[in-house]
Amino acid sequence: MIQESEIIPYHVSEPPGERVLVLAPHPDDEALGCGGTVRLLIEAKKKIRVLFLTSGERADPAQEVSPAVHCSGSAAGSCVTDYSLMREKEAERALRVLGVSEYAFLRFPDRGSMRTRTMCS
Repeated sequence: MIQESEIIPYHVSEPPGERVLVLAPHPDDEALGCGGTVRLLIEAKKKIRVLFLTSGERADPAQEVSPAVHCSGSAAGSCVTDYSLMREKEAERALRVLGVSEYAFLRFPDRGSMRTRTMCS
């Protein structure tokens, strides 16, 4: 039987550079998807920045009921629901545990990448 390592050689290497950008589609993707790697990079003194593309508002089971919406301006991504704010606060707590202090929430529409692409064109 052929071993996987014979077909796909794999070796761990230190990522080059001092800065790492993590793109997380939703809050919790940074922790669940690569939290262990993020922690190792922090311990290796790399500068980590996490960008959350959405706030995960479409995962809200109560979304069909009109949610409380908070708006801070007229730009895309300036309105969030209570559920979105909760997910952002949970992500901020997870980032503190991981040791990440640089992050931003872009608040693009959840499951709306095509709509966002049109808005940006």
